[in-house]
Amino acid sequence: MIDSHRPSVILGIALAIVSFAIALSVPSWADNLLLRTLTDFLKVAALACAWNLIGGFTGYASFGNVAFFGLGAYATGVAMVQFQLPFALGLLASVGVALLFSLFLGLPALRLRGHYFAIATLGAAEATREIVRNLEIAGANSGLVLPLERNASLFYFSVLTVLAVTLIVAFWIARTRFGYSLLAIREDEEAAAVCGIHTTGFKLAAFALSAVITGLIGGIHAYQLTYIDPEGTFDVKWTVQMIVMSVLGGAGTVWGPLLGAILVFWPAEYLSRLSTGSPAAPLIVFGSVIVLGAILLPRGLMDLRSRRTRLEILHYLHSFLRILGAMLRALRV
Repeated sequence: MIDSHRPSVILGIALAIVSFAIALSVPSWADNLLLRTLTDFLKVAALACAWNLIGGFTGYASFGNVAFFGLGAYATGVAMVQFQLPFALGLLASVGVALLFSLFLGLPALRLRGHYFAIATLGAAEATREIVRNLEIAGANSGLVLPLERNASLFYFSVLTVLAVTLIVAFWIARTRFGYSLLAIREDEEAAAVCGIHTTGFKLAAFALSAVITGLIGGIHAYQLTYIDPEGTFDVKWTVQMIVMSVLGGAGTVWGPLLGAILVFWPAEYLSRLSTGSPAAPLIVFGSVIVLGAILLPRGLMDLRSRRTRLEILHYLHSFLRILGAMLRALRV
């Protein structure tokens, strides 16, 4: 068991509590635009943290988590539009649908490994989109229009709660037998099975946890957006964001996906405000962050705690400055 009294752990918990307290005060002073932007950030951060449970801790890179996001969105949408249920019951529907689909998909798919698992989950997500596109109860290709909710604080607090719970779950996983079993599966699944770990059960539990959280965010997203359609809701960009943010921040760590979300979301958001006439600008930042992260931080931002990683980054920067200096001298000549 990891010593929970280490100074770094205590400091991390203290910072988390202070940050959460500050986050709770945001609706009292933020305008609607800022509140919506912060809600969008918390949304993608929660999605990245949810993906981290299966992709980071367990080492199974799911390319189909957007299916849980989309099904969660549609479960809430159908519950509220077709059955006139309140938002809370719509979220319960999103949890139930995401959980059932994760078990249905996970039982066969989690027997695959590596790129076979990734392709299987990606194919499942695409198939799910096409099925939803042909369901009359889900609005078919036209989508669904949900009731308008003007209370922006509702969505902010909902997503903040989901993110906080996800981080607590990740913190718990990292310090319990459950988490150690997932890490053992990630490092060497055959050896883990020999040691008596029920690998299929642990993988399925992590997959289901990831799915439920992703489905919840999908349900909140649907009500916030007030309109959902198959193309936008099952867009592969959601999966790409989850994976990139988690990996850049540090997959398999508690805080890594949150740091990755900060690194990716805010520069892109800032550029999109500056360059309203150039929608490609955020994509340029997104691509640049991926490339630089892969070169400088192949193991994620959390690896900056390692002295060796800091020295490697300094070496890269020193080499870059030397090349830049040589180019400038050549241009002067």
